[in-house]
Amino acid sequence: MASVSANTTTTDDVDVKSSDLASHNTELNGDKSEYSKEKYHDGEISLQDFMLPEDDHINIPDDAFDPNNSSIPVIDLYNPNRNLLLCQMIQAAESLGFFFVTNHGICADLIQRLRNHLCRFFNLPMDVKLKARRGLSPGMCGFVPGSPVFLASRWWAESLQLDWDETRMRNVLLGIFPVDAEFQEFRPKVWAYQTTFRKQLPTGGERGTMRFNFYPTCPCSDKVWGLIAHRDPCMLTILQQDSVGGLQIQTNGQWLGVATVPFSLVVNVGDMLKAMSNGRFQSMLHRVVTNSSKQRLSMAYFCNTTSDAMIGVAPALITKDRPAEYRPFGYAEYSCMPFHPSDLTSIHEYRPHRLDSYKIMPTDSVSE
Repeated sequence: MASVSANTTTTDDVDVKSSDLASHNTELNGDKSEYSKEKYHDGEISLQDFMLPEDDHINIPDDAFDPNNSSIPVIDLYNPNRNLLLCQMIQAAESLGFFFVTNHGICADLIQRLRNHLCRFFNLPMDVKLKARRGLSPGMCGFVPGSPVFLASRWWAESLQLDWDETRMRNVLLGIFPVDAEFQEFRPKVWAYQTTFRKQLPTGGERGTMRFNFYPTCPCSDKVWGLIAHRDPCMLTILQQDSVGGLQIQTNGQWLGVATVPFSLVVNVGDMLKAMSNGRFQSMLHRVVTNSSKQRLSMAYFCNTTSDAMIGVAPALITKDRPAEYRPFGYAEYSCMPFHPSDLTSIHEYRPHRLDSYKIMPTDSVSE
C-alpha cells in the first residue's frame, strides 16, 4: 500500500501550471491577470475590480456567528483523559472537519506580541513590504500582496509566508526591518511560534509552513471577499485568529460564521488527511469575509507531506464493509492538477472537489 512521508513541505500554495493560469486568467479577466493590493495601490485596478457580481454578494456578514459556537466543538487539551480527547477530536473531524482547541500550551503573551509585530508590518507602506516580496529569495518565504495561491482570485488580502528555514526567514525580515530592537524581538517570536508546531506535530517535521494573513478594512465589505471559498489541500491547518470575525464554514449546505474564542486555535482537516482517513474526516469548504471598519489578522500553520510522497488510505481503515474510497496518488500529481478557484465561475457554483478525481468507482479495483 502506498504510504505518506512524515516530513513536510510547502503547503496550501498549489503548484499551478503557467499554461493553466494563462487560460483561466484570459477566461475570467480578459487582459487582467492579477488582482492584488499592489495593483490597487498603484492605481492599475480599482475597488470595483474586486467586486463580484450581484448574485455573489456576501449574504452573511462578518459578525453573524453561530450562537455560542454550538456547532463547532471546543476541546480543552488540559483534560488529563487522553482517550477522551482523542475521541473528541475524531468525532469533530468526522462530523465537521473543524474544531477549536484551548489550553494548547502556546503562551498568550507570545501570541499577542507576535500579533503586534505583524500589525506593524502589514501597516507599513506597500513599497516597503514589497522589498520582501516572495520570489526575491529561495524557498516560499516572503510577502504576497494578494492571493498566495492564484493572483487572478479577487482576494482582499495580503500575506507574509515563512517556511522552516531560519536563515531564509531572517533574510526576508531584514528586507523590511532594520536590525533594531523591534526586529530583534520579532524574529525570535516568529521562530518560537512556528517551532511549537514543528516539535509537537508528528506530521509537522521540519517543513511546515507559516502564513500570516492580513485582511485590510474594505469600504464595500458586502461585495468583496477576503478569501474565496476553498478547501485546504494539506494534511491539517492550525489557525490562530484575532477577535475580529470573518471566518465562515459550510455545513449541510449552509454557511456558518465562526465566532472567536480568545487565544484558541482552530484546527481543520485538509484533503490529504481526508484521503488517508478513507473519507471519514471531512475537508470542508471555508471562506473569509471582509470588514468595513476593522482589520483582521490570522496566523496559519500548514502541515503537509513532501512533494514526492505517495498518499493512500491507511490500511487499518480498509475493511470489507468499508473498502478503500481513494486510489493511491502522489502529492506532486495532486498539487499539479489545474487549480480552479471557486470564483472563476460563481461562488454559488463550486467545481467538483479535486479529491474526487481519485475516488474509486464500483467497477475499479485497488491493490492493498
